[in-house]
Amino acid sequence: MFDEEFEKLSTADRNNFRNTVSSLLTHTFILRNVYDFSQNTLKKNNDEYLFAQRNYDLLEDYLAFAGYALGKEDHYGIIYLSDFPDGNRVRLDKLTTLVLYALRLIYEEEREKITLGTEVPYTVLELNQKLITLGITRDNKPLAAYLLRDILSRLAKFRIIAKEQGGWDDYNTRMVILPTVLLSIDKNQIRNLEAILAEKTSDDGMLEGDEE
Repeated sequence: MFDEEFEKLSTADRNNFRNTVSSLLTHTFILRNVYDFSQNTLKKNNDEYLFAQRNYDLLEDYLAFAGYALGKEDHYGIIYLSDFPDGNRVRLDKLTTLVLYALRLIYEEEREKITLGTEVPYTVLELNQKLITLGITRDNKPLAAYLLRDILSRLAKFRIIAKEQGGWDDYNTRMVILPTVLLSIDKNQIRNLEAILAEKTSDDGMLEGDEE
């Protein structure tokens, strides 16, 4: 059935199909809108999302052969991999997971203030201040620049956050928290993370313990 439907696609759409599958496998999420920093809250439609939406059933069938499950969240405009084969699930270290937890808390706190769109504007400085408030950093000090850069770069790869020009270790960098953060961490994980915050931290600011 898949072969028959795939053959019906134009040459251009076959290439789009391959690119969309690659995008999902690399980034997990495809969003309906791409944030336009030049217009602050205005966005433009994402052609990749529109293609995935039109060909959702075909993508779902194809990915199922490889053991992946496809999901979609229409309100926020997200198409995503909702389940993975054994051994293919990404595992985050504790500090990265706690930063993800902080991003979700921020999103929940700020999204009611949003009048347009579903993205939460923020800055790297504000994020670091939130990490201090939550007790994620050590001794009420900002997270080391190299740690912040590595963590935020990784979360950006999975389309949980996005930024304007500037480095992830630059406090002035403007960023947005994307609605994908709601699908990246569930309530059970949040309860576990609240317990993790009680653990001691090591001298470099990393939480002690194995990867979460």
